[in-house]
Amino acid sequence: MIFRSVLVGLLYFRRNALITLLLASAGLYLEASVIKDLQQQTDPDTIPPKAKPLPSWGSVSGNLRYLAMATAQHRQQMNAHAQAVAIALQYKTPIFFGFDAGIGGAWIQSLLTSDLAFRDPLTGARNRYEIGLFDQEHYIYKSRLFRPEHLYLRYTSRAFSATAGRYAANLPFINEQDGRMRPTLVQGLSSQWRIHPKLKADAGWLQSILPRGGMQWLETPASVGVYAAGKSVDGQPAGYTGNFHSDGIVYGQLAWQPYTFGHFEVLSQTFTGVMHHASFHGQYGNVQSDSGRFQFSMRLIRQDAIHQGQASDAVSGFINRGQMALIGSGRIAGRWKQHILMLNYTRITGHGKFLMPREWGREPFYTFIPRERLEGAGDVHAVSLGYENSPKSELWFFSFAVSGVNMPSVYNTRLNTYALGNYVHMKWEGGFYPDKQVHTQEIRFMVIHKRPLGHQALQPQHILNKVKLWHFTLTLNYYFDRQLIAKSKKQNRIDL
Repeated sequence: MIFRSVLVGLLYFRRNALITLLLASAGLYLEASVIKDLQQQTDPDTIPPKAKPLPSWGSVSGNLRYLAMATAQHRQQMNAHAQAVAIALQYKTPIFFGFDAGIGGAWIQSLLTSDLAFRDPLTGARNRYEIGLFDQEHYIYKSRLFRPEHLYLRYTSRAFSATAGRYAANLPFINEQDGRMRPTLVQGLSSQWRIHPKLKADAGWLQSILPRGGMQWLETPASVGVYAAGKSVDGQPAGYTGNFHSDGIVYGQLAWQPYTFGHFEVLSQTFTGVMHHASFHGQYGNVQSDSGRFQFSMRLIRQDAIHQGQASDAVSGFINRGQMALIGSGRIAGRWKQHILMLNYTRITGHGKFLMPREWGREPFYTFIPRERLEGAGDVHAVSLGYENSPKSELWFFSFAVSGVNMPSVYNTRLNTYALGNYVHMKWEGGFYPDKQVHTQEIRFMVIHKRPLGHQALQPQHILNKVKLWHFTLTLNYYFDRQLIAKSKKQNRIDL
């Protein structure tokens, strides 16, 4: 089905894709120039003696991305498919006295998409996965979308850097989660300080979020529940989305690497007026390294509600006053040549459910597999087995993962916000890199299957968008990064 929709979509593209094709052509031209420059830099005959570096006017980078997605559900009327092309461009200024700045945005063009606003007449459910390629906040079809993204000022010195504005974050709970057309970005102020060659500190305050499937920047309280709000403890639809106040997210992190294969991190993150998370992460060994043979990793998390409002307040629909949760996740992995085998386990205790807005990033659990999460659940046991094959040629890769997840009862709204039953989750993914040296081009194909685990009395609302489904994603990426070099004063132009 996905291959047929891809073909029809390419034929359907026609007039509306003119701007995207022009931008893509510019990206291809820039990339060809990059490759030419790389070849010249490595050819001794093209390097003039005592050559002086030419002044730079900054750089232009970008990503041309095509993504096709399709889901086959138990209820066929909820089957969906979508295709889109995105071109993202970013300009970075040259560094001047330690300061530099960046600005960027992305255009998203729909190719061929089913009706993503359709509601299932029996359950009232809407599309879950494909809408994330466009504007998940508004279930309204638009053939072309613009997304304002990076806009920042950065200062960098030998051991310190600080960034203010709109940029990408890489934290355990707040990260880019690159699974749709464009990643999650943040707005705020962050700093990094290398205290010691083996000790680094990060701290910051984040005021707004641009969710992965969103087109506009939202203040942190308004970003909670854009994807799905689920049910509150009393079983009624949660009404907290956009209805409570917070001054943002404040975090501090210390990372210590005492030796090559040992790494430890502690994190304190506060969603002001709502909840606090404390996290410890430790790792010994690294199977992703060519010399790594063994890896043991663990993450411990404690979550506490810090709001003092009444039970009727909107924030209580998200997290109850006094609620606490404890989470542990671990991994044992081994490597033999290009084969990596991983055994993972995650436990969320019955004290309370783990809560973290899905709009902010991927979960930091080792049992995580794309297209499902443990967020919103407590008293959970999850076990997964993963395999990766990455040959030394670096031209292709293959991975497989399967997990079994034991959830609380679908009727236990205190510990199961989204009424998700026990399930088996499987993933097959393969990729190809036409150029192994720079990896500017990438092709990925992923297959997901989810089904119920064990005997359960499930109603249609416990199945749709959750289990008894197959999901397919095809992704094509093309990256480029081009320095803008001023040839000379006489020429008075920029070399592209």
